Amino acid sequence: MADSNKSSLAPRSSRGAPGAPNNDVSLTRVFMDDAWHAPFAVFNLFSSHAHKIDHFYPTQLPGESQPTYGIQFKPVEPISVRLTLQASF
Repeated sequence: MADSNKSSLAPRSSRGAPGAPNNDVSLTRVFMDDAWHAPFAVFNLFSSHAHKIDHFYPTQLPGESQPTYGIQFKPVEPISVRLTLQASF
């Protein structure tokens, strides 16, 4: 039985507001042997409040006479953990 375990710690591809640091980091650890594969991952390790993407376009709320131009953004996911177990027969 050959064991093969791998780890990685890497920034994910996301961007924040101009001038803001990108602290969105994920940690992945994979435990493997001939029959089992068990990847374990932690996403947004430092609970960053970065943005995945920024858009600049007009928005208009009900009751407003004209649209307002501004930056709309999609935040990164909150800190999360994922464990997957696979068995080969």
